[in-house]
Amino acid sequence: MAVIYTYPIKAVPEGDDLILISDSKDKFTKQIKVSSISGGSGGDGCVNAISGIQTPAGTYSASLCATTSFTSTGGSISISGTAAGVNFEANCITNYVLKPVICQGSQCTASTASETWLFSCDSSLSQYAGVNIPVVLENNGSIVPHSQNPDPNDPTNCFYVELWSPTVNLASNCQSCCDLPPVELKCLYTKCSDSDPNMPTTLTLDKVNDNCTTGVIYVTETATNYSCCYTFTGEVDATVDTGYTFVTANDCAQAPCVDTPLIKTWDICPDACDTGTLPSIVYDDDIEGTGLVVLSNGISEACYTLRIPGTVANPTTGITQVSRYDTLNCDTGVTQNRCKELLFHFVKCADATCTGDSASVENIYSEQSYTASTDDVVLFEFDDRSSCCYVLQEDKVCEKVTGGINFNTATKVEALDPCASQACGEDPPLPEKWVYNSCSGCDPIVSTSRLHTPGIDFSMWWNCCYYEVPASAIQTDLADSEIPTEEIFKSNLDCESLRLFDQIEWTKCDDPSIKIYTGCCDTQDTLHLGFVAKDFSGPVGCYEITGLSKEQDTSPCDNIIETNCQDPGCGTSPPSYKFQTRNCGGTQFSNVSTDYSAFVPNADEIYTFNSTDNTCFEIQKVLGTASGPSGPTVSTGPYSDSGTGETACECCNNKDNHQYSKCEESTLAACPGLDQTIVVSIAGTPPEYIIAGDASGNCCYSFDGSTCKDITVGYSQVVGDPANCEDPLCIEPLPNDKFQAKLCSETDWTDVTGSLDNYIGVWKDTRGDCYEIRKVSGIPSGPLFDPSNLLTQFVGTPDAPACDCCENDGNQIYQKCTDTDSPLSGCASMGETIVINSAAVGSVLVRDSRGNECCYTAQGPTCDPDDGSYTIVQPVDNCNAAECNQAVTQLQLYTKCSGANSGPCLSMDRDVTIDIVGAPPTNCVIENTATGDSCCYVWVSVGDVLTPDYQFSGLLNDCEPDSLDEAGCAG
Repeated sequence: MAVIYTYPIKAVPEGDDLILISDSKDKFTKQIKVSSISGGSGGDGCVNAISGIQTPAGTYSASLCATTSFTSTGGSISISGTAAGVNFEANCITNYVLKPVICQGSQCTASTASETWLFSCDSSLSQYAGVNIPVVLENNGSIVPHSQNPDPNDPTNCFYVELWSPTVNLASNCQSCCDLPPVELKCLYTKCSDSDPNMPTTLTLDKVNDNCTTGVIYVTETATNYSCCYTFTGEVDATVDTGYTFVTANDCAQAPCVDTPLIKTWDICPDACDTGTLPSIVYDDDIEGTGLVVLSNGISEACYTLRIPGTVANPTTGITQVSRYDTLNCDTGVTQNRCKELLFHFVKCADATCTGDSASVENIYSEQSYTASTDDVVLFEFDDRSSCCYVLQEDKVCEKVTGGINFNTATKVEALDPCASQACGEDPPLPEKWVYNSCSGCDPIVSTSRLHTPGIDFSMWWNCCYYEVPASAIQTDLADSEIPTEEIFKSNLDCESLRLFDQIEWTKCDDPSIKIYTGCCDTQDTLHLGFVAKDFSGPVGCYEITGLSKEQDTSPCDNIIETNCQDPGCGTSPPSYKFQTRNCGGTQFSNVSTDYSAFVPNADEIYTFNSTDNTCFEIQKVLGTASGPSGPTVSTGPYSDSGTGETACECCNNKDNHQYSKCEESTLAACPGLDQTIVVSIAGTPPEYIIAGDASGNCCYSFDGSTCKDITVGYSQVVGDPANCEDPLCIEPLPNDKFQAKLCSETDWTDVTGSLDNYIGVWKDTRGDCYEIRKVSGIPSGPLFDPSNLLTQFVGTPDAPACDCCENDGNQIYQKCTDTDSPLSGCASMGETIVINSAAVGSVLVRDSRGNECCYTAQGPTCDPDDGSYTIVQPVDNCNAAECNQAVTQLQLYTKCSGANSGPCLSMDRDVTIDIVGAPPTNCVIENTATGDSCCYVWVSVGDVLTPDYQFSGLLNDCEPDSLDEAGCAG
């Protein structure tokens, strides 16, 4: 056999070339083709070769020695060669655009604002592309919002899915790319120097008749009535500032531009009780808030409220802001411990041993005295159910109402020594009192203090009776007579000698030289202070007792009225008043000589009138002497605020303005496009129905009432006197009847189609929504309304509309059990009748939102709403069931409020289990009795094992920072 290496080598073998091999089985030399080796399947030569590539469309088999190509139809995959092999990368072949849905009534459109569009390659969007079905997008479980809907009362977060397929068009040149559509420019104005600081530095306003008002304009902010002047700066591409009106002005240095700007004005609350160092009015634009604020001058503090509009004044100096409470007023600020007021002062009984919250409260400040007089005792109950006795002090004090006390349960303690009585502690020994016995047969006078001067006064006179002076006090349970010392006449005579003085001397309040004398008159009349004498022989006027006398001419006792010299009617020279006027919109009052007493009864109040020349003006009555020219003659008034923001002056200026609402029955062609309510000016008595409209046409309107609002621009009354909304003047007959539907909770009706003759009225559908359906004149239109979803029809009652009965379906009225022998704690504070959404009948145990419990009996269904304050705990057999008559103690698990990190809180356990009687409160204060520390907790669940030394200490509103801070739980 020839030696192989002696043959030349072929550079590029071909499939038909022959190769000699030695067969491993029979050892003979044989020949094969090269193509047999590349396509063979035996031995070790080709067993690992790639014979093909499987694809979803079948197996790809490469031709012998041919180059294999990888392709991606449509470009869905990018393929590239790398040093490590072939690189396959995903590519986006189909792009989907998601356009926000814009709702306009019953019509929905896709946003054309391309900057709001979203793009995606997600192939799962293919099922929604182009089918006009809105979709809601979520990202990690949160809905993707958008802000394209123009109606803030009808929001939407939906998108339409479309295929993104931009079309390429060559631009003629680069300049054509830069020539944008013309921009609608607005008018930019800059504020004149030294103008109202409450107004913005610049304003952008709409053009008037396609032109900017140049020069100077006087601008007013409608909501606040702030105003100042601006100069025209130029035209700009910017958003218009709304809520402003303006008129032209001459110059920044001339009226009305030079008017002193209004400054924020704060009026002290009527009952504020600072030490007298705070002004009654504070002017300061730097004070923040829209309701109640607390202001201080470093010495004292008081509550103030914002006056709208402000006032022309200079800022008040030396005042700082302590706090603000936008939702409170002067009254609620006191009840919620924010404002100081002159309050009744109670001091804890000296020997009282009180527990709970009452142990640490030495003083209580209350708006009520509970019919107590000075030194009387009142028993107060605290929120933690502890109680303690307190003594009423003589003087009121300027303080805040004490928190943590149930003032509704406070009671006056009736006892000789109430602080040591059974209500407040042990019975005390009888107190020592001074007893003055009468030497003229009258009841004795009992006093806790001496009413005479020892060694000087031996007798005394009071209320036509004569009394002996005792040498010392005695122990007695007689009640105090509570006789003021200033009403007693003391004498150094003995009792029998004093009896010779059988007349009373009276001195005229305004002239001490005039005196009259009377007998004791009717001893039932308490003539202790003085009297007004009328129709008798002596000088008429006010008198007071100045002594006793005898052997004088006596005046009669009839026609007398108890009073004193401080009574305003007893003065000799009443104060002098004058009147001032100003035109509505003015800032300064001027003195006038006209006497407006018949129109302006009260001093320092402002009254608004219309004059005979049809000008609105204001009058005020102040101290002083009348001067100045004659004032305007009153025609009509006075006018007062509307209660909806309009001032009395605006109500006067708009005295002929009346509001009308569109007649739904009116089918005039322009009706659908006109405003629902309008304000028009009509002199004299306004008609019940009018025809009114704007340039587009007219509609019929019905009278709502007179109003202080401005007239609706563009609207006016037209000729026609309809008798009602269905008058032929209001109707344009339409060929068909149509149906309308709306949710009971909404006000707008929607045109619908479908046969709904049998469904006129109020219905609840399968989803629990309440619908109202009606039939009106018109051409049927709108979406198809499917009545098959309607389940139940509702009819109203004389006291409730059908919609109320539908929306409150399932509500029952419950009556509190009246025969419960031992009501549960808090039962008395719960309503006598309540409404709960429940199918329960018979008697039930009910719990309110504060944790109080009581038993009630179902009285039947009602259309009244469920106020959400009550829940049914469980049914009971009857009103005398055990559940209704005893509070159940249960173990309840509480965990510490987040943010409760005061020193005492840090020492207490995070989770504790305590005994709770009845329903557990959601939030409470818990005390560690071993250490005396307390902290704020929130309820978790029913507990297992009682935590030693921990017990309920008081209620807590919530775990918010204000509540934690007030309870002392915040660090």
